Amino acid sequence: MAMQTSGRNKVGSVRGVLDEGRLRCPKGRNLLLAVLLVGMAMLPSARAQEQADDQPDPPARVARIAVLNGQASFEPASVNEFSPAEINYPMTTGDRLYTGSDVTAEVQTGQLAARLGEQTDFTVVAMTDTLAQFGLAAGSLHLRSFGLEPGETVELDTPNVAFTVLEPGDLRVDVDPNQNVSYVRVFSGRVQVNGVGYSQVLESGSVVGFSGSPVQQEALGEVQADGLDTFSFQRDQQYEQAAQAENGYLNDGTVGGEDLAQYGDWSQDDQYGAVWYPSGVAADWQPYQVGHWTWVAPWGWTWVGAEPWGFAPFHYGRWARFGPRWGWIPGPRMVRPVWAPALVVFVGGSNVTAWFPLGPREVYSPWYHTSPLYMNRVNVTNLWVRDTRNLHTIYNQRTVYAGFSGGLEGRQFAYRDRATAMAQQAFASGRSVRGNQVAFRPADAQLLPHPMVTPQPGMMNRGRAVAVPARPARPVLDMPARTGNGPKPGTLANPTAGNGQMYPSNPGARPTPGGGTLPVQPRLGQMQNGSGTHPVAAPSPVRAPVSGQEGAPASAVAPQPVQPQQNQQSQHVVEPHPGSNLQLHPIHPGGQPEQLSTGAARHLEQPMPSPQPRDLVNRSTPPENRPSFDSQRQAIQATDPGRPLSPQQMDSLRRNQPVQREVQREAAPHPQAQQPHPSPAPRSSAQPHR
Repeated sequence: MAMQTSGRNKVGSVRGVLDEGRLRCPKGRNLLLAVLLVGMAMLPSARAQEQADDQPDPPARVARIAVLNGQASFEPASVNEFSPAEINYPMTTGDRLYTGSDVTAEVQTGQLAARLGEQTDFTVVAMTDTLAQFGLAAGSLHLRSFGLEPGETVELDTPNVAFTVLEPGDLRVDVDPNQNVSYVRVFSGRVQVNGVGYSQVLESGSVVGFSGSPVQQEALGEVQADGLDTFSFQRDQQYEQAAQAENGYLNDGTVGGEDLAQYGDWSQDDQYGAVWYPSGVAADWQPYQVGHWTWVAPWGWTWVGAEPWGFAPFHYGRWARFGPRWGWIPGPRMVRPVWAPALVVFVGGSNVTAWFPLGPREVYSPWYHTSPLYMNRVNVTNLWVRDTRNLHTIYNQRTVYAGFSGGLEGRQFAYRDRATAMAQQAFASGRSVRGNQVAFRPADAQLLPHPMVTPQPGMMNRGRAVAVPARPARPVLDMPARTGNGPKPGTLANPTAGNGQMYPSNPGARPTPGGGTLPVQPRLGQMQNGSGTHPVAAPSPVRAPVSGQEGAPASAVAPQPVQPQQNQQSQHVVEPHPGSNLQLHPIHPGGQPEQLSTGAARHLEQPMPSPQPRDLVNRSTPPENRPSFDSQRQAIQATDPGRPLSPQQMDSLRRNQPVQREVQREAAPHPQAQQPHPSPAPRSSAQPHR
């Protein structure tokens, strides 16, 4: 059960932490945590049995957009159109992020940080409890890992090879789609490389390029660091400083915990232990008011905080009032917390949707389909417990913790009278809460199992994208990488002694970290042409017609040929190498046939034209893709307006079968759902917080 670490967890924090079977004990706590370990070691088997008997639960973690230095665009898994990216937006299986010129960004989850350079096309191929799989179709990325959970796989897929992290560390990968080559520099740790006819282990210090099919290995020389390396180093320093200031109050799996030290202060409370107080907020500030709601399957209604620190305190733990101030109470640091889309209770009335934050020890009742064990875990891991011996008692149970059974009716909620309300239309469209609040009397409101309104298209498309990739079609997965007749698995201690030849130098090459040179990446609006570059026109958007009704499942969208355009590069069809066992049948990251985008991307920058998406070589098999947002929305409206689809309903939608209504044990009586009506005027007293 030993956990692999990079020497110092989160770049310097040394904590006594137990994360569902992981033990790292400072002196004086070995006995207590060892006892906790015995009880909690039973959890994975209990969870697997519960899910086998009931239904798959949503993942316990997500990634989030942690840093944006410049313009970037986001494409959700179920929407084939880019919108401006925003801080604190959760990312899960199938989501895509693209950075514009002179932009750096970070996508973070738990013990992983993916740092993106400019013009980088990045996809979360899979995000589950045991698999963090990313895709890099073009651009540059630092994949920084600080630790690996027991049984966890971390993989980065590129057009040439798939990288699997064997030991935590830091690797940089550059993908040049024009040259069809991927470069890697292993700054620290160890990484497994798999491609067609290729398998190798790279040690720290390796600098290698990969091209072709079967894969050819190309050793590189020394190069200088660039802006992405500087950005990654600075983020490491920020993690180090945050870990010292945070003083071990948080579990390492708390996504976004690194932001708290910079934007608030920690204090010890006799009743609740460590409490974090945000600084710089308005006198009338309260949780879940500065931001907006969005829709992320399979959880459905999800809060996106607009505060720079607004991730961890809205998806873990509980809020409480301490005199005139709100303070956030994290869950026990001995257990890895389960991520929740928003820790609130929904209430409502005529044409109004409202919510209030859960207080200490108050039960969270998910509005999405879950097993009883999930409800136990999402509460226990996010409720602070004074006596840690209770954790052993709770985790040793195979059934639902008695304190979480029953409905919401009759329960006393500390902050029910502080509910925030919006008109249903504004809520369902994902508008900002600030300036859209309406007058509301919580005492007259009914507790709701979930909002009684179906999400509207505007919730998923929040504006015009400023930057889009050169290949607007989604990257596709090739097939699991195979070893064939390539080099036998082993350790490449000296990359210059590899089987490949030295990659030829390019007189116009830019420096890259760790050795050698990479070919020049032509800036947007230019393409290589013989002795130089010349400007090219942006391709016109191509919209694929949808057969049948609007919002039909992805399987109903027929692939459409892309028309050639003037100054466009010739279309290149990849063929299997003679004698290889590769069969090209591209699939979506979720496992469905690749289709052209049904939404036209807006080319405000001038990308190099390209007729087809970039294939990614993968080693792990990701989950199935999500059906389109439109098809989900129609099925939700027809079955149970406002409630996310269950896994079984999702499967029916993928297979173009009728979606049947499923009964979910609800925490509150289920009133009749309503269609959103025109929004009433916001109350005049509602002013934006500054």
